[in-house]
Amino acid sequence: MGSASTGIVGVLGEGYEVLKENPKIVLPYLVYIILLTIVIIVIALITLLPAAGLLLGHGHLGALLNSSSNPSTFNATIDAIINSTFNSTGGSASASAGSTAANLIISKFVIPVIMLIILISVIVVFTTPLLTGMYVDMARQALKGRGGVDFGKAWSNAVGRYWSLLGSIVIQGIIILVIVAVFAVLLSISIIAIVAGGGSQGAGSLIGVGLALVILFTVILTIVMALLGVLLYEATATVMLEGKTALASVRRSIEIGRQNFWSILGLLILMFVIFFVAYLAVGIIRGLLTLASPILGIIVGSILNLIVGLFVFAYTYLVMVSFYNNYVAKGTASNRPVQQKG
Repeated sequence: MGSASTGIVGVLGEGYEVLKENPKIVLPYLVYIILLTIVIIVIALITLLPAAGLLLGHGHLGALLNSSSNPSTFNATIDAIINSTFNSTGGSASASAGSTAANLIISKFVIPVIMLIILISVIVVFTTPLLTGMYVDMARQALKGRGGVDFGKAWSNAVGRYWSLLGSIVIQGIIILVIVAVFAVLLSISIIAIVAGGGSQGAGSLIGVGLALVILFTVILTIVMALLGVLLYEATATVMLEGKTALASVRRSIEIGRQNFWSILGLLILMFVIFFVAYLAVGIIRGLLTLASPILGIIVGSILNLIVGLFVFAYTYLVMVSFYNNYVAKGTASNRPVQQKG
């Protein structure tokens, strides 16, 4: 464990105090959410426009909505939409209804939705480095002499380290995906082996063993993910504060995690408890309001969730950099923070 000038409770307290002094630090994340929401809505409208045009063009939207509460009527309406669409596009009315439905659903709904998900994922992956880099730099500014933050300088510094930030995030994502994939394969092989070798055992016994395996693998995977969270905790910070490249940031974070394992684990556990209590309070308020008015509960609950989310996000990076300052930056000269603008 590294030498620290303050304990993890002090790190949490410092993050809280700085957030109180600089509440505007949540604004970049709010802008990001608004812009991302607008982009998603625009892309969704463009991507799903053919499906919407299909319903509106044939005048079936109203009938579909009216029949949604009755399964038999709804199915009949779907069949009518399929037959009408098939006839209008030159298809054979005698074609298989199942084949027609499958082709229509895949081409007009499934493929556009998959494309939408992929496109949104790509946008998030390529924009997240700028957001996280900005927040590390803003936390550095705010914690440095307990001063204010300069959004322009934070943006400039994040842009300057963009490719290293992106590479670090991609490497971390690959590590997580590989571990999850390995666990999924091992779990599948184990269940298949149990079923294949079940012999005369009853179905209930096999199901019980299968569930036990799922629970066991889930617990082990959770522990592994927690360990990984500790080891990769400072990866983004080392890119911005030490000027590390993508791969070097992951290696450096693992080194920091090994040296400060119990401190980082304790910090993450305490943060989880704090965030859980905050969202639990929002849930209780939303539930109470919903009893009086469901619409009011939804509106107020959504606003509160957004506000809590904004402060949780900013607080996470303030704590990350505060921990770095107290537990890491006072280490060897070779790993001292690099000079950033501002």
